[in-house]
Amino acid sequence: MSDRPRRVTDPGELAALYGRHPDVHPYGLADLEEPLWSRSTWYRAGDAVVGVLDLGSGEPVLYAVAADSEGDRSTLDLLAALAPDLPDHFVITGPLGLAERLAPAYGADWVIPHVKMRLPDARELPPPDPRVIWLGRDAADEVVALRETGGDASAFFIPSLLDTGHYGAIRAEDGTLVAVAGVHVLSERYGVAAVGNVLTRPDHRRLGLARALMATLARRLLATVPVVGLNVGTANHGARALYDRLGFVPVVSYEEAEIRRPH
Repeated sequence: MSDRPRRVTDPGELAALYGRHPDVHPYGLADLEEPLWSRSTWYRAGDAVVGVLDLGSGEPVLYAVAADSEGDRSTLDLLAALAPDLPDHFVITGPLGLAERLAPAYGADWVIPHVKMRLPDARELPPPDPRVIWLGRDAADEVVALRETGGDASAFFIPSLLDTGHYGAIRAEDGTLVAVAGVHVLSERYGVAAVGNVLTRPDHRRLGLARALMATLARRLLATVPVVGLNVGTANHGARALYDRLGFVPVVSYEEAEIRRPH
């Protein structure tokens, strides 16, 4: 790595960099908005960037996604250079091989390979489903209860996500919440959104509820921002098949990992 790491103090600098590949960086671009920007620390060396963020979930989250495989090596080098100053424990999204690059200074509790996908247009989407309702903050307890019924919910959820107005749900006849799909990030300023927290209660799966929610939500988001993406674990074959059928296309591979400094 020829460039020395430096602190980034102007979000516009990173917006210009990430704006070259908005389909790769919906999370990175949205993280430049307040209040996240003021709660985060960003480092850059050349075109490699690492952000240390406080998302309000109680533990640091590092964003180190490179735009393509050519940027993976420089991003891994930047992570290694920053290792002495990074938190003792964090969750990170970054290039494949990040856990190995951070060893032996850090060990990994888990590493999960993922694929970022983007929806180019609405051509493959079914029509909006009239059963879909839009949740507000008052539904937070119901969403948490639904998430506790299954182990495949996205790990990241905070009630403020419901404030976006883009959190769809379907209820059973008795009014119980049985399926949800929302957003992890949404930035109209930068024109990006990332779908997240897609979950169906186990006893209501294979009824097409996730498909109905995803199609309705995706149409709603495409009317708001031009870039609609999502992340999916490579081992989650059912979800990947659904997103393929809806017209999402793969953009870049990366890893999520929980990293801890040995005592």
